[in-house]
Order: sequence, then C-alpha cells, then structure tokens
Amino acid sequence: GDTFYLDALEVEGKSFNVSSNKDWTAEVSNMAWATVSPLSGGKDRSATITVVPKTANDEEVREGTISFNYGAAAPKVVKVVHKKFEPQLTLSVAELTASSTGKLANPTFKVTSNAAWTATSSQPWAKVDKTSGEAGETEVTLSLEANVEGKDRSAVVAFKNKGLTVELTV
Repeated sequence: GDTFYLDALEVEGKSFNVSSNKDWTAEVSNMAWATVSPLSGGKDRSATITVVPKTANDEEVREGTISFNYGAAAPKVVKVVHKKFEPQLTLSVAELTASSTGKLANPTFKVTSNAAWTATSSQPWAKVDKTSGEAGETEVTLSLEANVEGKDRSAVVAFKNKGLTVELTV
C-alpha cells in the first residue's frame, strides 16, 4: 500500500522508519538500481531503512518493492519510485531589441534552471557574460557590438540543460 518516492537527482539516499512488535526481515525486488539497508530488525525496535540510488535518474521512472516479513502475517509491501529527471529552464526575457549602437535598455536577465546549463550565441557580435551556470537562478548580462552594416540583424542565444533548450532572440 505505501509508496516511497526519491527525487530524480537523489544519490545521497533517503530514509523512512519501520517499527514492529515482531522480528522482521525485508526482501528487495526489482531494485538493482539502488542499495537498501538494513534488511532485518528486532522485535519492539524502530529501524531506519535507507534507500540509496546508484546513479541519478535521467532515463525512465525506476520502480521496485521492499517486502517486510514479520511472523505469519502477510508481508507489508512498500513501493519505491525513483522519479525521472524533468529538465526545467526559463529566462526572464524571450527577446531583446537594441539600437544600432548596440545599446540595450535592460541587458541583464535571469536564467532559472534545475540543473547545470550552458549558453551559446549564434553570432559573434552578441555575447553573454556567463556561458554556463549551476542549478538555481543566475543573473546574465548580454552585450552587443555596434551594428555598422546599416541593416537589421538578429542572433539567437541558446541556453541548454539536460536536453532542454530555451532560446533568447536578439
């Protein structure tokens, strides 16, 4: 009946408590992707069961079970789910427009990501001051060289994390 969830990037381990009025043993099924301990406990003692994934999960949802056996009663089964990583990446702006001198009214914007990210520009005249960052919120500033050609031009700055791409049009 019970389900225990692990976040996709969880690799440090997560725990839950087991209490029983009888000695018990645990049997792990379909969980080659994690270690579980302890697998037994004593009567009238509480135990902390720790599930440690071997790797972060950016593939498919992983599932398994831990069956707790205690005496003649039917085992208590806990379903363990290691969630799949779902990349999230947002920019506080989607488009920036500059004058021909390369001046931007607001050249600074925020990148919010749940994983490490990278940024690349499609044009050498459009540059960001940070081409990579960690999970969280990062302030990034865009700088442009003056447009001496006398005609409109555009660039795309692509921000990527774990397969997700968000583009800023300049």
